[in-house]
Amino acid sequence: MLTPATALYWAVTAKVVLVGTLRTPNRTLWAVLGLASALLLAALYVPWAVAVLRFAPLPLHELAAACGLGLLSVLWFEGIKWARRGPSI
Repeated sequence: MLTPATALYWAVTAKVVLVGTLRTPNRTLWAVLGLASALLLAALYVPWAVAVLRFAPLPLHELAAACGLGLLSVLWFEGIKWARRGPSI
């Protein structure tokens, strides 16, 4: 069981690792993220793409939930990587 201090330390360290990764110049990462996001939004909200793919536009609360769960999964795996590597501070 995690104590509150341990949980806080883990959360801060995981954030530092994730922020460090995002601050590292990586054109490919940003290109892939941008293109994937644009294609997903087009598939959900551009009328001809919706008709071809037979998707239904998501309400805002469902889109926010999907984005939040995606972020949670990234943080979860960052936590696993951190736990395997051990604290560096």
